Amino acid sequence: MSIGKEVSAFDAIRFAIKAELDSIELYTKIESMAKNKDLKDKAKYLKSEEEKHRGLFENLFTRQFPDKELVIPDESLVPAFKRIASALSVTELFELAMEGEQKAAEFYSDLANRSKEKTSRIILTYLQNMETSHYYFLKADHELLEAMPDYSEIEELLKADWNLAL
Repeated sequence: MSIGKEVSAFDAIRFAIKAELDSIELYTKIESMAKNKDLKDKAKYLKSEEEKHRGLFENLFTRQFPDKELVIPDESLVPAFKRIASALSVTELFELAMEGEQKAAEFYSDLANRSKEKTSRIILTYLQNMETSHYYFLKADHELLEAMPDYSEIEELLKADWNLAL
């Protein structure tokens, strides 16, 4: 996601916080809709990761702009997040989450490439890699959801009715 040369550090941090808050909302919804304990646990884990990221950016904002009020933008840089409320299935939510993780990774990559300070570049690259790993974490379950649509309803995968027919 290109943020353009005109976006300031002030706005970039605010948009990063907004993206993390949207991700938290999305993972909360997955956690509430899925009946599968594994999916619930994964959503809970990803939500906690996004909460850490949010906290990191909030602390950065406070340190970098001590005299400014933190006002979170209404609009997200991740268009998919506008569809969270209307998503009807866990599979749809996973698709939104995957798109969000990709966009977040691109956003942090753009910020890292623009940053003039070494520590900031390292932290932003770390965040980019974390968001990319979240994407692949989600992708594995998304493939299961597509192959087995009722996967989100299975309370425990190990209790699923399956047959190793060779």
